[in-house]
Amino acid sequence: MVVRIVVCFLVCWSLNSVSAATAADDGVWSVTIRVDKLLKKAWKEAAVEPAPPASDAQFLRRIFLDLTGVTPTVGEVREFLADQKPNKRSRLIDRILGTPNEPGKPNHATHLANVWRDLMLSRLNNNFRRFGQTAVFDRWLRDHFVDNTPTM
Repeated sequence: MVVRIVVCFLVCWSLNSVSAATAADDGVWSVTIRVDKLLKKAWKEAAVEPAPPASDAQFLRRIFLDLTGVTPTVGEVREFLADQKPNKRSRLIDRILGTPNEPGKPNHATHLANVWRDLMLSRLNNNFRRFGQTAVFDRWLRDHFVDNTPTM
């Protein structure tokens, strides 16, 4: 799951139509180019043929599930599929990452904190969870995802 989330971010950045000259001027795109090169090298070494890029509908569903843990609403699907701008994928990611919690719909920080909490605390004694002692840890993790800061 974690690998899928990281790869999802990397793929999203790399799928936007941007020239190498433009990328050199923008720090994010220069990182994207380096990530693409690393992925291509790893695929070649592993003799793996990458899957073709996801359709817009597949991308939308995957990005929502990976970042928020829920599927997009019908309205969000219609809006995204009707959008003809070439950077709609990166704009969608920016919107999801910047959206505060909506009732019944966790944002990326809450979802990722839950995923990481389960991964990190799965080896601990169940009493730790049973007595609600994860609340402070959950809040700490969520705050780091919101602030986009390293945890260590």
